[in-house]
Amino acid sequence: NIAVAAPATPKKAVTAQNAATVTEEATENKTTLESVRVIPTPSEIVNYPLAKLDWVEASGGLSLSGVTPKKSIRYNVKKDVFVALAKLDLYYTPCPSLIPVRAMLNVYLNGLLVKTIPILKEDLGVKTHNLVDLDPRAIGDNNLIEFEFIGHYTDYCENIVNSCLWLNIFAMSEL
Repeated sequence: NIAVAAPATPKKAVTAQNAATVTEEATENKTTLESVRVIPTPSEIVNYPLAKLDWVEASGGLSLSGVTPKKSIRYNVKKDVFVALAKLDLYYTPCPSLIPVRAMLNVYLNGLLVKTIPILKEDLGVKTHNLVDLDPRAIGDNNLIEFEFIGHYTDYCENIVNSCLWLNIFAMSEL
C-alpha cells in the first residue's frame, strides 16, 4: 500500500510548501493565523498487486531457491506524486524442510535492507503473511524491491541445488 498526496492546488491555503509565506503575509496584513483556513492535501491509497509489476513469473509471484536466491521487481512512481507511507503486504510459503530461524527472507528497497524476516518453525510449509514497512524517503521515480532467500536444510555440507531450498512469494502480495 502506498499513501500518496496529490499535487497541491494553487489556492490561498496553508500547506507545508507555503506555510512561511502565509505567516509573513499574515504578519504584514496584521491578521492572525487563526483567520487563515487550513486545507488538507488530498490523498489516496494505491495498491499495486505484485502480479501486475514487472519481472514477476508467469504465476504472478516469485520462486526463490538455492540456485536463484535473489529476485527483484521494479515499479515506478510518477514525478508529481508524493509518497507519504509505503507498505509491502507479503504472502509467502517456505519449504517445510528448512531449519527454522537459520533460514530467512531479506527484503531490500533500492539497495537498502528494509527487513530480515526469519523463517520460524510454525511458518514451514504454510502460507505466511508479513507486513513490511518501507521508508517513503527511499522511494524515488524508478524503484527496485529485491527479495533474498537464505535457506538451510542441514547443519553440514549443503548443496545449493537441493530441492529442499525454496520459498515462494505469492501473486496476492501487494505494494
